[in-house]
Amino acid sequence: MVGDLKQSIYRFRLAEPELFRRRYESNASEDAKESINIDLNSNFRSKRSVTDTVNAVFSEIMTGYDENARLYCTAGEEHPGMKTSLHVIPKDTFEGEEEDFDDAEAALIAKLVRENIGLSVYDTKKGEEHPLEYGDIVVLTRNNGTVATLERYLNNCGIPAYGQTSGGYLETVEIQVFLNMLRIINNTRQDIPLISVMRSVAFGFDVRELAAVRTFCREGSFYQAVKDYAETGPEEELRDKISAMFETIAYWKQLNMSVSLEELVRTILESTGYFDYCSGLPVGSRRIANLRLLVEKAAEFESVNYSGLHGFLEYVDAMKNSDIKVAEASAGGDGENAVRIMTIHKSKGLEFPVVILAGVGKKLNSSKSDQLISMHKDYSIGLPHVNRAEGWHRKTLLQKAIQAKKKREAVEEEVRVLYVALTRAKDRLIITGTVGKEDSLDENIIGYASFLQMLYGSLSRADADILIETEFAEEGGAEQGSRLTIDELIEKSREERDEEKFREIDRRLSAAYRFSRGDIRSKYSVSQLNSHESDDKRVQLGRALFAGEGRKLSAAEIGTAMHAVMERIDFSKARALGEGYIASVADGMKEKGLLTEAEHRAVNIGDIAGFFETDIGIRAAKAAVLYKEREFIMSKDMGGEETVVQGIIDCYFEEEDGFVLIDYKNSYIGESQTEDVIRERYEGQIQLYKEALEGAGGKPVKEAYLYLFHLKKFIKMM
Repeated sequence: MVGDLKQSIYRFRLAEPELFRRRYESNASEDAKESINIDLNSNFRSKRSVTDTVNAVFSEIMTGYDENARLYCTAGEEHPGMKTSLHVIPKDTFEGEEEDFDDAEAALIAKLVRENIGLSVYDTKKGEEHPLEYGDIVVLTRNNGTVATLERYLNNCGIPAYGQTSGGYLETVEIQVFLNMLRIINNTRQDIPLISVMRSVAFGFDVRELAAVRTFCREGSFYQAVKDYAETGPEEELRDKISAMFETIAYWKQLNMSVSLEELVRTILESTGYFDYCSGLPVGSRRIANLRLLVEKAAEFESVNYSGLHGFLEYVDAMKNSDIKVAEASAGGDGENAVRIMTIHKSKGLEFPVVILAGVGKKLNSSKSDQLISMHKDYSIGLPHVNRAEGWHRKTLLQKAIQAKKKREAVEEEVRVLYVALTRAKDRLIITGTVGKEDSLDENIIGYASFLQMLYGSLSRADADILIETEFAEEGGAEQGSRLTIDELIEKSREERDEEKFREIDRRLSAAYRFSRGDIRSKYSVSQLNSHESDDKRVQLGRALFAGEGRKLSAAEIGTAMHAVMERIDFSKARALGEGYIASVADGMKEKGLLTEAEHRAVNIGDIAGFFETDIGIRAAKAAVLYKEREFIMSKDMGGEETVVQGIIDCYFEEEDGFVLIDYKNSYIGESQTEDVIRERYEGQIQLYKEALEGAGGKPVKEAYLYLFHLKKFIKMM
């Protein structure tokens, strides 16, 4: 058995270091005649400065850190490494929020990185000296949430840095900007994506040009301002630049209709120079890997879905809205000259010339003790003593023993995590953190509430530099600006006594918006508008009746599944082959992940097949031109105000003298609800579909129907 008990840091995955400890102790006993312990304590990784620090710290805080466990440096006295340093920022030197302290520590880390770049270190494996580069430095943190913050801060300071997190792919700058390019292809009238793309390398507009556009046309959307400037703007060069941009976007739109989604993404990446641009940015190889991953995701999406660019963007937005984490591409390895930022757990097994252990002042998570029932694998289950007559309960001795045991195990785990962090360094250890008050640091007291409490006393007694960084506390507060309470702001404004300013503030706060639209919204879906216009004639529809009434799917979810199958079946085959064909399509959708197991069970094949046993269904199956799930957006006047209506027409087909419109309804219709009542309920919705279809299709809608899955019948709406 080979292992290092001091580096067992996966207790949350049910690792049991006690098993290894018992084997180690039994092998050392006199009765173990056929077993032997071999302590592999010669350290070939770290210089003496690092091993001395590790031994000084853990001989005081780690149980069982004896002569067999301590590290013996083999690097030689001629290359001792660089002295360990502890940098502490006292919080009581300035007033601020928690994020101020984090920024102050990040600023300190940026300074320490710059100070170490160019220093000479000796590589024991290669047998030569070389100057430190960004790629030789790693910043380790206890928690994953700090990684992205430090990465962003260091990059903003001009220091190339990357931190691979478990779910930050969609938040990376290069992916957000490129997705905005795809969004303006799908719909150019989106102001934020449009501004993002105009500022990007694809079109290269600067801030002055964007300001000139908005100044020229102050009213309406930014998209409309850009359009107006291209036609009548005062600067010819800017007009030409905008016109060229719209020509490029128009070309992308045409390309979107003629090539696959994967090919569209590749073409835009190459034609705009965006791929080359990102490769030249800090940690460019990782950015390129992220963009390549986007191409792969587009191809993967298209292989199981036929909704094209619009569907892909909805898929991405749904992942973001649902907070689904997507990992970044694996790139930026040892060859990437950038500061690496990672958690201590991710660093296990790795080594770095310089390690900066950040955030040691943060309080460590302790084992929860407020639970009513206590459990431990060795002590069984501890229940409280309950007095029902008097209405109280209290912890029993067994519960207290379990909680003490779990707390002790949690502390031992944190000590081992700290050991892993410190032993990653080859040449230098730098430790940073914040503390509430400087005078709270006591070298004679060892605590376990934070890494700083574990480290401070032993580092004070060892050959390490301990620096109190008050200037970074001041800088951190200055960067964020002083935060004042409401009362302080009022008092400050009273001291100024600028009556003219007060009158202007009062005028602005008292002003009424003259374009107020009352309760009219700027955008409606068809279902919202239909309900808005016909609240007084709403039909109460029950839940759809499907086999297995106890399932958890809502009626809306079942309806969505039915619509999805209707969208993907071939009507002519469904008419000719019947339920067998429809069932095979539904089975295929489940295999591809387009339907969940529950949705697949909820789809009523007989109700769908009933569609093709009617005259209207037969006409739809025989139609030369048939459309399904067609989305539309149109303008509509409501009370003198123009609003936007968005919806999806389930199905329509074209005949010589006009369109035939069909809308599927999956809700259960009771016997008491007559066809006239149903028509009245949905006439507004069908009228909106009719307006949209006639406005875009150039032909009249001659017939419109509702198909009721449950009754397997059509209701004529017009």
